[in-house]
Amino acid sequence: MDLMIVEDDRKVRDALAEGLRENGYCVVAVGSAEEALRRLEDARPRMVVLDIGLPGQDGYAVLRKLRQRYGGVRVIILTARDDIKDRVAGLDAGADDYLVKPFAFPELLARIRTQLRQRDTTATMHIADLEIDPVSRQARRGGIALTLTPLEFDLLRCLGENAGKIVTRDMLAADVWRITQRATPMDSIIQVHMSHLRTKVDGGRPDVPLIHTLRGLGYKLEHRP
Repeated sequence: MDLMIVEDDRKVRDALAEGLRENGYCVVAVGSAEEALRRLEDARPRMVVLDIGLPGQDGYAVLRKLRQRYGGVRVIILTARDDIKDRVAGLDAGADDYLVKPFAFPELLARIRTQLRQRDTTATMHIADLEIDPVSRQARRGGIALTLTPLEFDLLRCLGENAGKIVTRDMLAADVWRITQRATPMDSIIQVHMSHLRTKVDGGRPDVPLIHTLRGLGYKLEHRP
């Protein structure tokens, strides 16, 4: 299980779950602290997106349980409480990040990717004969080093961290360019850089392409036998 959403507002909960599933995440969504605590053992999520202002027990009850039993689970607090005291309290209680409503969905996606990436930022990624080393910022295909610009490597890293999942243009804009609210479309810019990256990654192995374009959706890095 990738993510658990704990949010009592049904419309917000359903919208978040739908958006995250569309971005390739496996999601379970619950509406109370009690239900979250019941399902933690079976769900074993990698991350919890947690509202603090829940009916009955508040979100801090979930946070305490997570820190007691599941220390490796990342937690992003998602709440309307924007006072600095609330932010400090949430982070001091063990949350990894704090996002105030209302928020831009691409920003939440970027924060989720960042937190999941921090679980293991040193592991070399392997997709078929492609190797991506985030520490040295080098990539190899079939043992041959690829000459990538810093931006091209960041694009490849983002694809590698989401290997097998759809990476939308909004995700790339937020992760690589750090743009979460786009006043003008970046689609053409992203398309140009992705074309250059594809030439370098797949140009020597046209029989085994790894970077795939999903028209109207985004991109996916995967080996298709």
